[in-house]
Amino acid sequence: MSGKKKGRDQAPSTVEAIQMASVSVLSTTTRKGIPLGSAIGSGSMMEENSEVVAMNVAPLVLAIRDTLLNQEGLDLLSLEWDLEFTPGPRVLPEQLTIAGGTSSGVGSYVCVLSWENGVIDPFKIDAHMKQLSKKIADIDTAVSNNELDYENDGLRVLRRFNDRLNSVVFVEMMDRRFQGSWDSFQLKPENVDVESVVKVEFRDDFTIRPPGIRVLRRMKTEFMMPQADEAHLVDHFKHRVLTPAAVDALTVSIPETGRAILSELNAFAYSKEEALAAKAVIESFSKSVGKTEISHAEMDSTIQSIGEFIVDLQETVAIFEEVIEGHISSGKTLTLAGHEREIELLVQTHKSDLSDIRADLIRGFVERMMQSVESEFPVDDEVRAWQLKSTMRYFLAYSKRVRQYFESEFIQYLMVSVARELLVSALQGFRQEMIKLDMDPIDRTLFEKIYQELFAQLNAAFDKKAFEGARIDNFADLTTSISNDLIEVFKKLDIWDLVDFADIAEIARAELKRTHSPDTGLDNSSVLMEMLLDFETLVSEIAPDIAQTLLAKDFLDKVLTWVTDTGKDLEDELIRAVRALTEKPEAWLNEAVGWIEEFRRASDSRPTLPNNLLEFLRFIHERIGRASGARSVVDKVVDETEQREAVYDQQVKEWKSVSKQIEAENETIRAHNEHRETIIIQAKQQFIKEREDYELRLAKMREQPVSLAGEDQLPVPTAQKPTPPVPLESHLQRIDAEYPSKDLKPLPECPEPSEELLVYQELRSLLTEKLEQMTNRQGEMERVFGERLEGLTSPGAEVTDAVRVGIVEPFHEYLMDSTIRGLGHLFPRTKRAYLRDPERPNLLYLVTYEHDGSELTVTIGDTYLRGD
Repeated sequence: MSGKKKGRDQAPSTVEAIQMASVSVLSTTTRKGIPLGSAIGSGSMMEENSEVVAMNVAPLVLAIRDTLLNQEGLDLLSLEWDLEFTPGPRVLPEQLTIAGGTSSGVGSYVCVLSWENGVIDPFKIDAHMKQLSKKIADIDTAVSNNELDYENDGLRVLRRFNDRLNSVVFVEMMDRRFQGSWDSFQLKPENVDVESVVKVEFRDDFTIRPPGIRVLRRMKTEFMMPQADEAHLVDHFKHRVLTPAAVDALTVSIPETGRAILSELNAFAYSKEEALAAKAVIESFSKSVGKTEISHAEMDSTIQSIGEFIVDLQETVAIFEEVIEGHISSGKTLTLAGHEREIELLVQTHKSDLSDIRADLIRGFVERMMQSVESEFPVDDEVRAWQLKSTMRYFLAYSKRVRQYFESEFIQYLMVSVARELLVSALQGFRQEMIKLDMDPIDRTLFEKIYQELFAQLNAAFDKKAFEGARIDNFADLTTSISNDLIEVFKKLDIWDLVDFADIAEIARAELKRTHSPDTGLDNSSVLMEMLLDFETLVSEIAPDIAQTLLAKDFLDKVLTWVTDTGKDLEDELIRAVRALTEKPEAWLNEAVGWIEEFRRASDSRPTLPNNLLEFLRFIHERIGRASGARSVVDKVVDETEQREAVYDQQVKEWKSVSKQIEAENETIRAHNEHRETIIIQAKQQFIKEREDYELRLAKMREQPVSLAGEDQLPVPTAQKPTPPVPLESHLQRIDAEYPSKDLKPLPECPEPSEELLVYQELRSLLTEKLEQMTNRQGEMERVFGERLEGLTSPGAEVTDAVRVGIVEPFHEYLMDSTIRGLGHLFPRTKRAYLRDPERPNLLYLVTYEHDGSELTVTIGDTYLRGD
């Protein structure tokens, strides 16, 4: 921070307090795509690291902008977050706003922290950003036309102008030039056509500083259409927000990005002078107690000794102020080294008032102050003492501020740090005990998931109390309070928020390695491993891409054109459009067609194309929601297996049908053949009977006496000779002709399940078994953790002197987070977003956010403005 911008009094003024609570970060992309960045406000370190801050913030904004632009063709007009904080003596920002746009090929976005709500009107600052982008574009053109070395001299000029323009933004914000109520007159929520309402569950997440919300899951998504005729409703689908990526950007990314932006700003949102003064005090205190670390047993004695040190600190700051004021008024012209020597001589005049501790303190102050002076006057020329007034008084003001909070912050640091180390040590000891046990992969996965979450929540519990401004001076009360908070978090913990399909797949791989070893004789482990990888790819890559593609505006526009021209069903044209995507792999195409066929099967009668489109939109969002969770993916494996089983069952059914038909025909053949055999048997029996009868009659004939007849006396039989029976062969030939023998038709072989089906069945059995085991083991693992957490607050909980905390660097970092870096005390909650369709400039989108407990309702709507 330059001398001109530093405090004019011995303590920061109200204006400076507001400046510390305000930030402007300008990120610009030139027409050649080269990024420029500038940050101003909230302390000297922000400005010293201006470009670094801007370049760290820009990707966070551009990620949202690019998602909305690529997926929906929408420009990001502005984003707003309300900033919650615990009331206190210091001024903190109340609103975070992002606005920007593109002009003449130059895109500019500004990220603004304002000390008061309503200081930044999104439309006013948007209009300013358009003008600013135009100015940078003109400068870019001038640089190119003057044939400057663009990569060196040209960018240097552009960066300088970018810094100046950002300074203008900052000053105009301080002057309330962007304050207004444009939207309250021209854009009311009731005048917006609501197209989507999304409810998500979230929790306030204190595992990272600054805190923010963490979206856990989408609870409900409603899509609706405005009241209009069919043609307008079809056109509505060509510009409404459709894709899951865009909806996620609005409902997840934007709410969570506020914290990410604040985190980048907070890294440099402080004055170097305060950090230097704090370091000098901390080092002197460490020398006064003769320690760099403190154990739990030493806490009370150390807290008692700090009172004596504070007396020395107060006296030293008073002497330091007298020395500084004396030197500033001396009128001497010296180099910086000469000024330092003169100050040291003035210190010596107070030698009688300086104990060893006070002498060490004032040396530390002088040394750190001169570091600040050297950054303001980097060239070692001679300067007058009065020219150093702003820099030295600014450092003095922060020295007084450190004096005010040092004692209370140190005591709180000891309490918090020892309690934190104690509870962390207890949790780590528990983990060491558990990992020595012979846990199976499921128990180990569950344990690590729960442990990592509780470890994060343990640190978050301390940070939450700090954010809320809680001050607990009793160590036992603090550990009990934190432990109870951790138990409450644990009670609300859902393990399935922590476990994903990759974890299930890893457990399954371990089981495959165990059961498919060479000794088992099973050799399909590689196939199963490949299938697991395919399903992971389906979850992480294919399914999201299908959803994005099917709801992409270009894709739907083509489909709607075909439907309108041909009059065919929406599903048919969707499949046709999918088949035309020849660049997609076969697995992608098959899965996409499967989704569309599933939509066709699930669809009811929808008489109009807009209703059909609305149902398709709902189906895709519901379908992609089912495709990501661990249980959902296992359900997918079950579904895939059942589909293949259905094909196999159909084959068996067809085999049974054919076999039944053949068997029916064979029954007729058998009946025919049996009848034939019966006839043959009857014929044979008849033939035997006839032959026996013939032989009997023949014998009787032979037994009768013979009479003589005529002169010659020839014998004449008394009875006529019987007729012999027809030969059996003749009967059989007749039967063969009338009842020929028929052969039975052979039955087809029963179809065997394919190797693919067998592998799917094995994978299904494996995954469902592991999922069931994990569900069953969840309760036991929660019981183990619950008992250990309850033990943390028991009277017998051990407090060991092995728990030690540092009081130099660790305490300094604690002060940086708790007091010096002010933005860490903010909690961003998304308020609203404005989007604009560049192809329809008067079409504006309003996205509003309502927080209610752990539920966030995001309402997306659009409206055509009558004037722009």
